[in-house]
Amino acid sequence: MKRYFLLRGWILAAFCLFAILGRHYFERQHQNWAWLLIVIGLGLRLHCGRFIGSHSNGDTVTVVLLSQNGPYHYSRHPLYLSNMISIVGLILWANPFAPIFNLCLCLAIFFHHEILIRHEEDYLLSQDHLNYQNYRSQVFRWLGRAQNKSTSLQLQSLSIFETRNDLLLNTNYSWKQAFQFQAPNLFKTLITALLLSF
Repeated sequence: MKRYFLLRGWILAAFCLFAILGRHYFERQHQNWAWLLIVIGLGLRLHCGRFIGSHSNGDTVTVVLLSQNGPYHYSRHPLYLSNMISIVGLILWANPFAPIFNLCLCLAIFFHHEILIRHEEDYLLSQDHLNYQNYRSQVFRWLGRAQNKSTSLQLQSLSIFETRNDLLLNTNYSWKQAFQFQAPNLFKTLITALLLSF
């Protein structure tokens, strides 16, 4: 699993390359309605940046801030959700293959993110079992209404997250700061869209 996590970016790039090659070879018509998904995914990623700030793109799972606010009140992994929405949008827009094969590619992308999520959650549970288990019992993995109707989830002692001195729990960043945090990933999505436009 650690090797898979290490290669996660390359695996995702392979999915995109497969779509680019299919687009080039079959020359199917673009489905412009799918840009709605791309925009939603990019918007969600930018919104996440307001509540989590910078995050790791490193080779291993690292200790990060556990945010409770914004999209993190409705999803434990909104960044992965935003990735998936954007990439599925790109696939459907590019329309590289017959519909059934496009669907299979989208499902592969979903399972790719599901594997990454399970790996990260296993790590978080091993580091701070009670706190993360409490958070996990209140907030859906992908998307849903928080189980606890209180605006503040019942997380008082987050020992493993206190090592991030630059970020405080419940910190809200400006849209400008969020863009600075998320710009590399936003640009990667737009570059992929450019490659799929031909």
